[in-house]
Amino acid sequence: GEIQRSVTGCKVALITNQSCVGKNLIAEDQLQNIHETLQDMLLEEDDDAILDQIFYCTSLSDSGDHRMKPNPGMIEEACRMFNVDASDCVFIGDAMRDLDAATSAGVPHRILVETGYGRGLMHGRSAPEDGSLEVIDDKFCEEFQKPLGIVNSNTNGESVLPFF
Repeated sequence: GEIQRSVTGCKVALITNQSCVGKNLIAEDQLQNIHETLQDMLLEEDDDAILDQIFYCTSLSDSGDHRMKPNPGMIEEACRMFNVDASDCVFIGDAMRDLDAATSAGVPHRILVETGYGRGLMHGRSAPEDGSLEVIDDKFCEEFQKPLGIVNSNTNGESVLPFF
């Protein structure tokens, strides 16, 4: 499938701020339903697109919560859960707060995707075909599937834990 776990033991986690719960726009059980629907949609596209864990923070942005991106708390939590060092991980995100959280956690491989907020952050520039555009120390890719090739080519077979 599109998302192949070519490295034995590779885990995939979704790390997401969901202040909509903290703002009482939706209830936490509704968020759980959204996450279940997301997983179902991913599996419809690719039977290997399994999220091993979803970490979410429902705090408001002014709360100072260490778990809320751009803070590294959820990444640190994931590393503990999966018993992996952040230096062996990859983080894929669509916002600078994602890359900032990964940098703070010590994740060396960070990829900004063009979808979501990514293209706006790149001032409307499209990502190059090979993802070679350097954004600080980060890669910039057109869509979700392209970073996976970069992950595989840049990790030299090391165990990695992609985060999104």
